[in-house]
Amino acid sequence: MSVEAPEYYLIDFDWDPYHQWALSPEAAEALLETWVAQMPERAGKLMHFLGTEGFIRTRERFDADELDNLERFIINHCDLYLHPKDQEYYLTDFSYEICKDTAALIGSLCQDRVPKLKWSLNQDWNSGTMYQSIGMNSVIDGDHIPLLPLVCDFGREALRTRRKFLGAFRKQRRGFLTKLLLLVSYKAEAQV
Repeated sequence: MSVEAPEYYLIDFDWDPYHQWALSPEAAEALLETWVAQMPERAGKLMHFLGTEGFIRTRERFDADELDNLERFIINHCDLYLHPKDQEYYLTDFSYEICKDTAALIGSLCQDRVPKLKWSLNQDWNSGTMYQSIGMNSVIDGDHIPLLPLVCDFGREALRTRRKFLGAFRKQRRGFLTKLLLLVSYKAEAQV
C-alpha cells in the first residue's frame, strides 16, 4: 500500500538513526551545529507546507494544539518501504523529511515556551564517543530527551503498526508529539 506524497523539498542532513554510536565527539558536535543552523528553515517549511495544504490554521504560526493534526498528517500521508536486504520497513525519503522537520518544529515550540532551552547531544562520558542523539534537556529534571530520534521512531512505528493485519482498526496512539513538547518544556510553576 503506497501513499501519494505531496511535493516537498528535502534539506540535506547527514543523520542516520540506525548508526547512533559511530560518531566521535567532534563529528557529533559538527552534526549538532548543522542541525541547529537548519532548524529554523526546517520548521518554517513544514509550517508553510501544512498551512498551504490546509492542515493547520495559518502558514505563519503553528500552535501546540495543532500537534494532533500533525500526527494525523504523518499517519495518513507518510509511508514506509520494505528494504530488500533485511526485510524491515523504513521511512520513505518524504516521510523521513517530514519527521525530521516535525522534530525541528517541536524544538522551536519548546524554545518559544522556555527561551533558555538549547539543542544538545546525549553524551556517554565512559566510551569517549558522543551519541548521535539530538534533542533537548528537559526543564523538569534535566534529562536529555532525544527529540529527533523519538519523532522518527514514532513515525516509523505508527506506520508499521498500521500495516499489520487489522492495524487500521486498532486505536492509534494519540498525543505523542504533545507529550514530547510537555516533557521538554513544561514548567510545574505554570500549573494553576
